Amino acid sequence: MISVKKNKGFTLVELMVTLGIVGILLSFAVPGYKDYIDKAKISEAISLMLKTSDEANSCLIDLRGGVDFNDCLGDEWIAKQGGLGNTYFEFSNKNFISTLTPTGTFSKMFRIDVMSKDSSIVYAYIPFAGANSRWKTYALPWNKNINNQNCWVINKKGDCYEF
Repeated sequence: MISVKKNKGFTLVELMVTLGIVGILLSFAVPGYKDYIDKAKISEAISLMLKTSDEANSCLIDLRGGVDFNDCLGDEWIAKQGGLGNTYFEFSNKNFISTLTPTGTFSKMFRIDVMSKDSSIVYAYIPFAGANSRWKTYALPWNKNINNQNCWVINKKGDCYEF
């Protein structure tokens, strides 16, 4: 009598072929997912920058009436001391830190910086600077040193955010 042995499980060749296919699929999926995450972070950074700018501009209207930045920003803003003794205001969420730094005479001007907590995205807005130097990009996930681009770069092609 001939006994037939039933196979239970997979052969090594079958497992290696399956792992190879999964590896190839992942090699296409991971870069696309990373680009998707980068775009979402850039969108969040610009949204936070515009929100901060709106709050600062509202404060400027109040400042004309003698109100201080400390009094007109919301409770989520924390006043901090800079290295030169100047006061700046910081707001932090899950992914970003936004700073508003009063500058100029009687703190009627300001600068806004938004930086991701891993420093992969850094934008600045300086509303009272010259027309070509109001919007700055200092770092993006694919380029850690953009060399002070004069706009908010939003993609690898170098397109700027449209105001």
